[in-house]
Amino acid sequence: MISVLVKHLEHKAILKQPEMQLSIVEVISALAEQSRAQASAATIGAISDLVRHMKKTLQVAIGSKDLEVVKWNDKLRKAFDECIVQLSKKVNFPPIQTYQCCAT
Repeated sequence: MISVLVKHLEHKAILKQPEMQLSIVEVISALAEQSRAQASAATIGAISDLVRHMKKTLQVAIGSKDLEVVKWNDKLRKAFDECIVQLSKKVNFPPIQTYQCCAT
């Protein structure tokens, strides 16, 4: 379920809706926190996809002068961080190492 939601973030209709992206990331985080599932290739793949998506989202926001875009991207970044932390707990992998491994 988590992997499907992560893939859904990349849909072109969702990319234009920061509120929807934020909601999806918050749901993924809640599912990860409540889930009893342990480490799996799907979980690691979801973390990698989240880091990649976060990177793309933040790159778009860097050049923006629109205060509303900056505000949404800050909320989205915080939600991504929390989500990655929750998923990292499932694989017993410290979040900082997760960023380093997945960001390359």
